[in-house]
Amino acid sequence: MTGLNPDKAQGPDEISPRLLKKLHTEKAPNLTIMFQRSLDTGIVPKDWKHARVTPAFKKGSKSKPSKYRPITLTRIASKLMGDIILSNIMDYFDTHNILCPQQHGFRSKHSLEKTKCCA
Repeated sequence: MTGLNPDKAQGPDEISPRLLKKLHTEKAPNLTIMFQRSLDTGIVPKDWKHARVTPAFKKGSKSKPSKYRPITLTRIASKLMGDIILSNIMDYFDTHNILCPQQHGFRSKHSLEKTKCCA
């Protein structure tokens, strides 16, 4: 849980990322069991599918609805599981050279510069 940003907003479960980060030694084993059970069964807990959508002000006049964008707040546990899955998939892709150099938009350490065409 070292990558958990303690300054992010809490989700609908009202568990603060800061609290989860402070209690990582106590909570990590339980989360590991939950994540593994979810992966083994293919079932995501129902409450992980619920989110709270809130408006976030961009800039300009606060009286115009178009100056806001929706932010979806989900449970920290579901975000952690998603990050773990994404990290493992990306590690697999990188290890096996599956992604073309032009697929850089969502990859760290891959800029638009110095890319070669895919064969």
